[in-house]
Amino acid sequence: MRVTTKMVNDSAQKAGLPGISNSLLNVMDQGGNENSLLSSLEKSGNAKAAKAVRSLMKDGYDKVENAAGELTKSARQFSEYEKGSDAEKLRASAKSIVKSYNEALKAMGKTNDTLDQYYAKMLKEAASENKGYFSEAGIVIQKDGQLLIDTDKLEKADAQTLINAFGSGSTFNEKASFLGEHIADHASASAGSVTNQYGSNGMINTEYSHKLDYWG
Repeated sequence: MRVTTKMVNDSAQKAGLPGISNSLLNVMDQGGNENSLLSSLEKSGNAKAAKAVRSLMKDGYDKVENAAGELTKSARQFSEYEKGSDAEKLRASAKSIVKSYNEALKAMGKTNDTLDQYYAKMLKEAASENKGYFSEAGIVIQKDGQLLIDTDKLEKADAQTLINAFGSGSTFNEKASFLGEHIADHASASAGSVTNQYGSNGMINTEYSHKLDYWG
């Protein structure tokens, strides 16, 4: 099934996120920076160096995909645990969310991918909007957007405090799950297209086509 702009924007609206398509097009208009080195190597005929760069790029996208996938999985798992209000399970799930969130940000920061930068910004904004609830649960937002756990405070947090921070008590869970899924999709497509033929503008043709098809 082809996912249209309306479908994506409807989903984004439900998650409390801004319309994706216009922002995405702005990002794509800036695009190609992450591929400039590989494009130059391809054009110069330096196949060995190009192969090494492709390998590094693929490894980077694989790490993003894994971390983002874990973020979505952890967020959804928390929602399931929320139904039972078991503080220990909620606490363990909250730690998983923090870990995967941090790993996703770290991995995206290393890809030099314009769309990853866009997604990282949105993740940080989702966390910032939840700063008050996070603080009550012992979660501190650092200057670089990473989340730091105050273990003593987190261990003392009751089920409702944890739900407010990571579950239905706020919008962070839904936004993290939504973004994690799309970050993973983009990383998977990017990893798969790293070895494909480049266009004259230095961007990967199949990746560009995928983005247009995916976002409408």
